Amino acid sequence: MAVLDEIDPELMRLWSLISELSDQLTQNRQQVVHLQQQADQVKGQAVHCGSGFALRRWNTDISKEVFESELERMNAHLVVENQTLNHENKQLNILLKEYEQALDVIMTKFRTHAHSTQTHDLALTRHYEALLLTSQSALMNSSLQTSAQQTESLARLSHLLRAALRSLQGEPGSPDPSPPGSPSSPEKLVARGLAPPEESGDWNLDREVELARLEAENSMLRSLLGIAESSPEERRRLLEDWERENERPLGGQGAMSPFAGMGKRRGPRTFSRGMAMQPFVGGGGQFGPPPMGQGRGQGMGMGEGGMR
Repeated sequence: MAVLDEIDPELMRLWSLISELSDQLTQNRQQVVHLQQQADQVKGQAVHCGSGFALRRWNTDISKEVFESELERMNAHLVVENQTLNHENKQLNILLKEYEQALDVIMTKFRTHAHSTQTHDLALTRHYEALLLTSQSALMNSSLQTSAQQTESLARLSHLLRAALRSLQGEPGSPDPSPPGSPSSPEKLVARGLAPPEESGDWNLDREVELARLEAENSMLRSLLGIAESSPEERRRLLEDWERENERPLGGQGAMSPFAGMGKRRGPRTFSRGMAMQPFVGGGGQFGPPPMGQGRGQGMGMGEGGMR
């Protein structure tokens, strides 16, 4: 048992004393039973001696005076022996009661100590279980808060990237729909394309397929319009030259996009405002191609001047 392993040496010594006392009590009881048997035998012999049949039967050669003297001596010896046995029985009974009282006191203390130890262990276990539950709940709450903050940060970053792309194309930037510090709702995230709708199980696959289709359509339109896609190094170099010449931040008021005139330099076809880019999100949070030819800044279409 786990409780017996934690008992101090004092209790072990008491336990050994209790075992010794129990053994001694067993021996004393055996001796009492043996003495009672001897007393019964002596009583039987006294009955036979008092009747005189045995002596008269086997000791016919002894005279009456010798017989009476021997009988008196035997009776006196038996009386003394009976008194001694009674005294020993009384002493053994007293000792047995003392042993029982001592054993009762020891077992009472042992039960009290075992109960207090078990109660302490159970209280300690409950305390640590409560601490574990509290720490787990705190970790879950912190992880949920961190996930919500990351989702909000991704939403704001996506909005800023779209605003930067629109400013690069010469379009006016749209204000942030969500105020700072307010968490974005799931409906807004679905409308922006940052979170999958609950009804669609293959939202990621549909999104990748739609993006691939839009990229292929964009490449085909560029090839038809005669606009070659510039490399990232060329775009970076043009951005640096444009910022160095204008000396104003990217996407500010009055800033011109370095890619606005690419259509005029690349071929005979020109555009009044270049190519306009929109997010790949249609109305109602659905992906789809942008509408063609619905005015300035809508979809990937022609500007005011058209194709000349």
